[in-house]
Amino acid sequence: MVKISRSLRLLSLVFVLALALGTLAGCSGKASRKTILVGASLSLSGNLARNGLDQQRGYELWRDAVNAAGGIMGKQVELKVYDDSSDPQTAAKLYEKLITDDKVDLLIGPYGSNVTMAASTVAEKYKMAMITPGASSKEIWERGYKYTFQMLTPARYQLHQALQLAKDKGYTTVAIVSADSAFPKDLANGAEQSAKDLGLNVVFKEEYPEKATDLSSLVMKLKRANPDVLIAGSYLPDSVLLTRQMKEAKFAPKMIQFGPNGPALPDFAKSLGNDANNLLGVSQWEPSASFPGSADFVKSFTAKYPGEMPSYSVAGAYAAGQLLQMAIEKAGSLKQDAITQALYSMDVTTIFGRFKVDETGAQVAHAAVLIQVQNGQKKVVYPANAAETAPVLPFPGWSK
Repeated sequence: MVKISRSLRLLSLVFVLALALGTLAGCSGKASRKTILVGASLSLSGNLARNGLDQQRGYELWRDAVNAAGGIMGKQVELKVYDDSSDPQTAAKLYEKLITDDKVDLLIGPYGSNVTMAASTVAEKYKMAMITPGASSKEIWERGYKYTFQMLTPARYQLHQALQLAKDKGYTTVAIVSADSAFPKDLANGAEQSAKDLGLNVVFKEEYPEKATDLSSLVMKLKRANPDVLIAGSYLPDSVLLTRQMKEAKFAPKMIQFGPNGPALPDFAKSLGNDANNLLGVSQWEPSASFPGSADFVKSFTAKYPGEMPSYSVAGAYAAGQLLQMAIEKAGSLKQDAITQALYSMDVTTIFGRFKVDETGAQVAHAAVLIQVQNGQKKVVYPANAAETAPVLPFPGWSK
């Protein structure tokens, strides 16, 4: 019995030492690192790839800018980015890998509300702050989580100004369609509530599959409903598809308003040519914005990508890096609790606009604008105090 007891004690000692050495090895990986490692998964393929690629550009531009200025707390910044293929489950696994295998110092968010929903659960599990420049669905911030921070105007408020514009123009009937995932559904539900609040009549509301390849039957239903205004909570691929099939069906309401992932993105007008003209979108940011540092950011982008202009996804990602740096410098530390508390206390303006969150981490200060494609160019048209030009309304119909 004595021999067995001694053997057990010896085994226990070996186990404890191994565990301690493993823990020390994990800690030393961060402590001995001469750089700050920032991790993210992004939609570099799949149905959200356009926005994911833009977000990657923004993160990389921020990394280059901060490193050129001397880094953060004297350390250069490195990025570790994986492709989540626009899939929430894949993103969750990749954030787990970033934290446990790559041992990143900091996290930044993926693109898309569904993907962020999954990734934020991992960030919460490990108590790591995550700023999210590509998500706005309210469900993310209704779960009692403490480590996820929103940058965008919440989805449920993004289309309110479009409906206010419709009312200003004297339009009275509204149809609302949306993809059947978290962000578009939140957009659509918010639009429905705004329409009711403004005294507009919602005559049609329906969801469609997020990865739909044919929306012609939906378009025919819309045509029969004959609304003054069409509101579409959509991503880029279905925005383009819906536009093409509305033209084919000769469905031309007085006002056509897409959610953020249509006319606000350069690829919308590139894909549709003249058919993009006079369609409205929502934008979280435009290159004409006058926020501090915004003009310099646009210059750095156009220098790296000649002939292109940055989308709001690029600017939002860049600003997420700015916020992360501000929080670290305010906290004076890379400790997650200190960074988290700094983010909750901040009321600041980045190149993207104002950032301030409530006790859930949800955004309360950033304001979106309406844009319209006019002669192939995006123009801010509403509200009046931000407008570059007046909106072309009613919609004049499709060109041949």
